[in-house]
Amino acid sequence: MKLNLTVRCPHCKAGVGAECVTAAGNPPREPHRRRWDELRDARKSRPAVYRLRDAQPNFGLESGDLLLCTPYPYDAKQTVQQRLSDGYVPDCNQYNSNLDFIAFADEYDLDQTVVEEATRYLRQARSDYGSVMRRLTGGILV
Repeated sequence: MKLNLTVRCPHCKAGVGAECVTAAGNPPREPHRRRWDELRDARKSRPAVYRLRDAQPNFGLESGDLLLCTPYPYDAKQTVQQRLSDGYVPDCNQYNSNLDFIAFADEYDLDQTVVEEATRYLRQARSDYGSVMRRLTGGILV
């Protein structure tokens, strides 16, 4: 599935998996910009399942492992919550360039408590990031 089809389009209301359409019902030249914006926001704010491209032996991870991840707030990484095959927690981050997006966690066949825990972790990480940034900018601007 094309990456932009993993979210619904807020412009034309095309659902997940459906292509965008114009008011006349024709396919547009490109997916609507608002759909790309929705995808960008979702990838920054929702836990997701990724496939690891290259092995990371120092963290006990093999190429092809399916990982439950949450967005890392400081740069282009994901925090690995667990390997899905066995629940192993590698306690690491992975660059987005080493991960292939599979699906958002709440749309993947995962136990609901696992998804809720990842969502709680993400909310706390975002809160911590906001607090750090307020302290940093507060100290700089004062």
